[in-house]
Amino acid sequence: MIAEKITFIVGLVLILLVLLPVSGTVNIISPRDVVFLGENDLDLTSFIQEPINIGNFPLGEQGYSLFEAGEIPSEEEEPVDVERITDPEKFWLIPDVFFGLTGDWYSWEGEKLGDLLFILKEPSLSLKVWDNTANKEIKDQEIPQGHLIDFIIETNMWSVSDR
Repeated sequence: MIAEKITFIVGLVLILLVLLPVSGTVNIISPRDVVFLGENDLDLTSFIQEPINIGNFPLGEQGYSLFEAGEIPSEEEEPVDVERITDPEKFWLIPDVFFGLTGDWYSWEGEKLGDLLFILKEPSLSLKVWDNTANKEIKDQEIPQGHLIDFIIETNMWSVSDR
């Protein structure tokens, strides 16, 4: 029980330490940035000045976007979904609307593919506790006093710190 609380508190502190230094500018998006489901108040005005339609082309094998794999959709391909950005200054990736639509989002003018605007991914975060003394991962058990431990954070959200 104590190990679970310690794990939670240390994980929360580590996440805050990573995200707080860049919290002032994380909402300003550049073209081709990775964004995450649920992000809100995103500022897209550096490349979108008026309301536009956007089309989704899903992630390929192993979760890579077409753009990251060095590909772009062909002229014959249709997006799997089309949405409208009405306010590029305060854009919200509403989970109810964008759930399951990860991948490349391009400007979409009827049947014409435009520029890649952003890459949408679902955020992931896991925290593991590794007991160095016993050389094993700790799961639902107490850590003996005096054992050296490491906290392993696995996430796909590091790109936020590059904004």
